Amino acid sequence: MNKEFRYIIDQICREKGVPKESVISALESALLSAVKKKFGGSKQINLEIDPVTCTITLSEIKEVVEKVEDPDLQISVEEARLIDPDKQPGDSLSISLELHDFGRIAAQTAKQVIFQKVREAERKVIFDEFKDKVGRIASGVVQRKDRGVYYVNLGRTEAILPVKETLPGEHLKRGDSVKGYVSEVRASSRGPEIIL
Repeated sequence: MNKEFRYIIDQICREKGVPKESVISALESALLSAVKKKFGGSKQINLEIDPVTCTITLSEIKEVVEKVEDPDLQISVEEARLIDPDKQPGDSLSISLELHDFGRIAAQTAKQVIFQKVREAERKVIFDEFKDKVGRIASGVVQRKDRGVYYVNLGRTEAILPVKETLPGEHLKRGDSVKGYVSEVRASSRGPEIIL
């Protein structure tokens, strides 16, 4: 499983141009929300993915107490000492869990969170890339015209070229190559907005 998992992480990094740490963080968030959905939300669950081996470690953290009042968050001293004989009341105990038997809903939740986090990381990479290009020339291909602006494909993202910023009498059409001055880059809820 680790080989396939590592391959998937590397593939997402290559396709989206997102750092490996961002993908691993997204996977951790996604799997953690799926695990919490499966085991119940009140438990204290810890999930980590080793960035080198892509091994997933899943554990439940419980407080060692004399008398258990909340079995989701606490464990008796007697039970804790069966796992670790040195545990005392007030200590925390990490209990290893198995990561298998996900239900369909938990898997869908994980998938949605992964896509959302990777999309956010991809938008951040694009924003960071283009904010450094303000004041420089960018070239692209006109995709469409809508409400007084041209939408220009710059490769990984789209830029907006207001019609008022084009040369007088210039009428661009779909497929035309254009070069424009990057005047502004701003973050929006739909990703970075690049204005030529």
